[in-house]
Amino acid sequence: MKGAPTAYAGTISCGANDFTTTGAMTITSGIFTVGANTTTVGGTLTIDGGTATFTNATLVDCNGAVAFSGGTLTAPNTTMNVAGDWTQTAAAGSFTCGTGTVKFDGAAQQIIRSNGATYNTITVTNASGVGNGVVFREAFTAASFEDVTPTTFLYFKQGLTYTISGAAGSFNLNGQAVGTRITVDSEDSATQFTLGFTGGAQTVNYVDLDQCIAGTNAGKAYNSVDGTHNTNWTFTNLVITAPTAGSNVNQRPTIIGTGSPGDIVTIKGTVGGVAFQAVATATIDANGNYRVRPTYIDANGISQTDYTATLDLGANNIISKRQRRPRQLGRKS
Repeated sequence: MKGAPTAYAGTISCGANDFTTTGAMTITSGIFTVGANTTTVGGTLTIDGGTATFTNATLVDCNGAVAFSGGTLTAPNTTMNVAGDWTQTAAAGSFTCGTGTVKFDGAAQQIIRSNGATYNTITVTNASGVGNGVVFREAFTAASFEDVTPTTFLYFKQGLTYTISGAAGSFNLNGQAVGTRITVDSEDSATQFTLGFTGGAQTVNYVDLDQCIAGTNAGKAYNSVDGTHNTNWTFTNLVITAPTAGSNVNQRPTIIGTGSPGDIVTIKGTVGGVAFQAVATATIDANGNYRVRPTYIDANGISQTDYTATLDLGANNIISKRQRRPRQLGRKS
């Protein structure tokens, strides 16, 4: 089913048939329900009355904004992509997150006004650059939050608390490398906000963090930059000192490195053309050192010591106080 910008007020059930509108879609009353289909909205999805139920959809792809000021929006138990702003008007409209993911994947700045909504998983892939990125302007609760896209920018409204309710590991930020760290800051870059880790302590990697309070449980940042205005965060380096970057070894090497005492380190490499396969695990000793010889567990759960792997050793990183970046321009109000 395809069409141009459309307003709906009756009862529509698409079943498993794909649904596409090339422009905006507005639901003013009545019921709009889909089955195991792909629903694509070319413009803004507006819900100001009625019920939109995407529970069983394979994918909901919104290429514009999502705005609801009345009625009920039920997200899919899979993924709902949103390329524009997300606006839930205060004291109006109802959002049900289901068990799926809301992914903010825009190519320009996105403003997220959640009005205290609860999400299952929030994922960010928006890489629109400094001064843009994703701005979370109102508080929310999410069971998990993920951003593993290099050089992304996340801004949170100063003075607010954003709750991550999942267990340890449910707040997953990883900028992948020193030169592509994820920036996390308050919107005004001058006043703190709080990430409430109510389900357990959280760990991030390759993040440039400032103005953040880790609430309830602590946060730990590896190979990251401390903007000096963070509370209840620990910053540490996880380093491989041997073998050195660029080395070519023809036998199982002993991997040696340093980190935070008591932490468990997992070494990953490319095995058989598949990246990020775990090849070694070690616990860092009381002196901050570890050493381990790699063993690859194959798809059948069998330990293999005869294989070829390329380790992403990186460089020995030193955490330093960052220079304050210039005031950002271009943010939407």
